Amino acid sequence: MDITTVDMPYKEYIVSDHVDATMKAFNHTARRVRYEFPNGWGASVVMGDLFYSNNDSGLYEACPTKNDQLCYGAIDLNNDDVYGYLNDEELYILLTKILAKEK
Repeated sequence: MDITTVDMPYKEYIVSDHVDATMKAFNHTARRVRYEFPNGWGASVVMGDLFYSNNDSGLYEACPTKNDQLCYGAIDLNNDDVYGYLNDEELYILLTKILAKEK
């Protein structure tokens, strides 16, 4: 799968979507998509060699954000890390939970 053609959900909330040139310089491919939702929350979703993801099978690493800062326990108080190796459905569920969160 070519990560530059992955169809990402919630397109109306994407504020940044790019292949990281710095990573390419080190022979790693990475893509980051940032979401900002009307409730003030957002998400950082990455796919690349150095993340909890897999370019070949379309798995993602994601984390809720607030003011563009990672908020590890925002959805699950027992989670103190990013959400890794998410498939499309798991990513959609996480994004939906973030979108539904109160301000």
